[in-house]
Amino acid sequence: LEAVNPALAESLGVGVLVLMIPLQILLAVNVQRLALLGPAAVPPLGVGRWGWREWRYLGWTWLQWLLASFAFLTLAPLGAFGPPGWGVAVAGGAFVAGRLSLMLPGIAVDRPLDFRSAWRRGEGAGVRLAVIAVGVPLAGLLLLFPLGAAELLPVRLFGSFLSLLLTCWY
Repeated sequence: LEAVNPALAESLGVGVLVLMIPLQILLAVNVQRLALLGPAAVPPLGVGRWGWREWRYLGWTWLQWLLASFAFLTLAPLGAFGPPGWGVAVAGGAFVAGRLSLMLPGIAVDRPLDFRSAWRRGEGAGVRLAVIAVGVPLAGLLLLFPLGAAELLPVRLFGSFLSLLLTCWY
């Protein structure tokens, strides 16, 4: 499709990405429920229906992204100092994202949690939290970009499979 109509292929690609958001939320919620509560907590086929839990998960994910972006943009003027300044800005955004990501498993298992408890859960986790919340997904993305651009369809499909595994991790 890219060779015949590049504009259509690009717009379909954006549409597919938008459709992937609810699928990835369902997948992430059910994988976390399986890991934390056991097989009885998920439907027989592994993915349940969309409900309040998934809306909370999606909303918290967006809030996490917005607050991490705000932290990054607040520190972005440090980029005038070159790579170290950009590193501080990225670390600030990653710090906020990592602290708030600890709420997602609680939401997946229907725990009533608030913003204050989310922030406190990350105390003392520091570098470990950054590696888990940011380092692993970033390393995955660096691996997935070349796979997604590969000419061979099996390689691109393998990249898509790895992308789903990365979603489960996140």
